Amino acid sequence: YMPILGFTQTGTVAAKKMLTVVKERLQDLGTDYVLEFGSGSGLFTFPLAEGSQQIVACESSPWATAGLK
Repeated sequence: YMPILGFTQTGTVAAKKMLTVVKERLQDLGTDYVLEFGSGSGLFTFPLAEGSQQIVACESSPWATAGLK
């Protein structure tokens, strides 16, 4: 069971592939600023923050926000 707007990755392999694609796209765009919607507990947030000048993570779930903090 999940809360409204809840989401979970399909697995570690898929999550790593998606993160690789996002990092490549950011590199192609030549940007180091990231705005992330639905950041959850930070599966993408923390890896993307490593190579970013600034990241803004937005999340509507108080449980996910608590996990991210």
